[in-house]
Amino acid sequence: MRNKYNFSSTVKKIRVLAIALIAVLPFALSAQIGVQEPSVQTGVQFFWSDTQTFNTDPATIDRVEINGVDYNTFVVPSSYQLTRLGPSGHAFNRIFENQGPPPDHTTSNDPNWANDALDAFQDQNLNHYFSSNQNGRSFCNDFTQTSTTDAQQQTLFYSPAIPSNSDGVLAVTERGGNNCYYIEVWGTPVGGGPEQILGDTFVRNSGNYTGCTFGAPNAGSDYWRSGRCNDNGQTIGIALFFLNELAPTGSSITRIVFTGATSDHGDGKFFLLQKYAVDQQLIECLDETYMGDLNILNNEPTGSTYSVVPGTEPNPVTEGTLTLNSDGTYTFVPVSGFIGDATFDYELCLPPPNTTVCDTGSVTLMYVALPPEPTFDTDCSQGNNNQTITVLSPLNVIGTNPDQYEYSIDGGSTWQSGVDFTGLGPNSYNLVVRDTYTNNCERTSSTNPIILVNDNEDPTITCPADVTVNVDTGLCTASGVNLGTPTTADNCGVANVTNDASEPFAVGETTVTWTVTDSAGNTATCEQKVTVVDNITPSISCSNATRNTDSGVCQYTVQGSEFDPTFNDNCPATLTNDLNGTASIAGEVLSVGDTAITWTVDDGNGNTAQCLVTITISDNEAPTAICQDITIQLDASGNASITTADIDNGSNDACGIQSLALDTT
Repeated sequence: MRNKYNFSSTVKKIRVLAIALIAVLPFALSAQIGVQEPSVQTGVQFFWSDTQTFNTDPATIDRVEINGVDYNTFVVPSSYQLTRLGPSGHAFNRIFENQGPPPDHTTSNDPNWANDALDAFQDQNLNHYFSSNQNGRSFCNDFTQTSTTDAQQQTLFYSPAIPSNSDGVLAVTERGGNNCYYIEVWGTPVGGGPEQILGDTFVRNSGNYTGCTFGAPNAGSDYWRSGRCNDNGQTIGIALFFLNELAPTGSSITRIVFTGATSDHGDGKFFLLQKYAVDQQLIECLDETYMGDLNILNNEPTGSTYSVVPGTEPNPVTEGTLTLNSDGTYTFVPVSGFIGDATFDYELCLPPPNTTVCDTGSVTLMYVALPPEPTFDTDCSQGNNNQTITVLSPLNVIGTNPDQYEYSIDGGSTWQSGVDFTGLGPNSYNLVVRDTYTNNCERTSSTNPIILVNDNEDPTITCPADVTVNVDTGLCTASGVNLGTPTTADNCGVANVTNDASEPFAVGETTVTWTVTDSAGNTATCEQKVTVVDNITPSISCSNATRNTDSGVCQYTVQGSEFDPTFNDNCPATLTNDLNGTASIAGEVLSVGDTAITWTVDDGNGNTAQCLVTITISDNEAPTAICQDITIQLDASGNASITTADIDNGSNDACGIQSLALDTT
């Protein structure tokens, strides 16, 4: 499982208390030894949880605001030590709580001194404080004297160690703001190592604050007027330092050592304020169970405990089920197909003695869709050990998403942004794409494994079924024939499939040859038959006709194609007649009377058509009669016998004399 962390540290009301006050803002990342660190000089407000009517009333600090950011989590020390007694001895050390003299403890020689001092340092009431007179030395701002002075020194211990976070503040209180401290912050450096001094500085003073007013530090001073008074009427001064000026972010604070740097050692205490529970935003992939650990982004003391803020859990029906353990580890099981934000708030409480110091943060688990399933092509045309897998989608687009996707063919062990995987040998490969814009969410190819093999075999091809089609209307050919698609296979991949078909197809049977070529150049062929059928009947038209005989001839000779019919067919057709079997009767001699002719058109593909024409030959020429005069001798009875032959002298007609009659009346 891969997790990409994004987080925002929205500082809420949470901080730490001890004899130093630490707050929440990002500043310098390293501290310098023997260098005066700057204090916060602007943008500060103090807020209180009680009202101070009299100077002896408690002055309980609730929160500090710096440049609009609230700090209200006060972490306290786990133990206290009077490390070195000052030159004037125990009698000048006091502890006051909400009253004037006599103090609660008149001497640090009391056997309960350490416990009572720790109690004061763990109290947010600033009118419960340590006080000492005449136990310091006047060496404020002089780092050279810090190692040789005999001024009184006290130590606050933190166990477990308190991490220095980027949003921390150290605050020092002082009655009247008129005494100087030299402070050292000790702990383990970033990355671990022996305990050592992490940073140091002076808390500088300039004059005495009275009147219980609020105001910024005097020139040359680090103390703010807090607006509250100690029991003796002096204004409570509070100096603020960004913690990472004294303890680099990521280091762990084990103790704070403070030394009186004016003759009057000082009267106050320290606070640490910072955020421990940061807001976290994490991106997760569709349907993946998230195994989280809040400690990865939080920098909290060892032994801190976690819990979900009631009522903020994700909806178990529409979003998913959350389980948060007290050590900060948690599990979120999303509802199948859930896309969107699942959020919850958590509370982080520090270990003893700071169990009441709790911080809250929010977590947003942003569930995003997986990238599209990758598609690819393979090429083995360059040899068995120089094969290629090329990703076809999804692709990076220059100017739009130039580096969104990365690809792997070893199941996600290695990645590249290019789509070509070259120089591959025969083997099995698992293609995966990941989306770098969404927490590297991955999607595998459903065709995995991709098997590249030795291409030492010819491809196979099976032709489509034979095709029978009709000729196109008005043509003796067929075009636009759907030949279908052959079935092909190859152990390396089919590169090309072609055929030698040439359209249009003529009537009859044509053999089409299909050829498949694989990536290595091996080929295979198959044959498909295309049969074109002419099923269109020809058309023919002829008309009856009448003609006269030729002059002087009792016949009619056909002139050219005057009696030929008209005909049409999509294929070349043959015209015949039943007189002479030719396509014309030109030159035929027709006798007087009716002649019936049958015309036949045949396209040669079994389609025929006929028409019948009657040609009538008429004789419109009169015969010629030639008579001769004759002398007839009457017989004894007075009668004479005459025949047509006696009278006719060569009568004639082109069609012959049908009859010759003699009228003797």
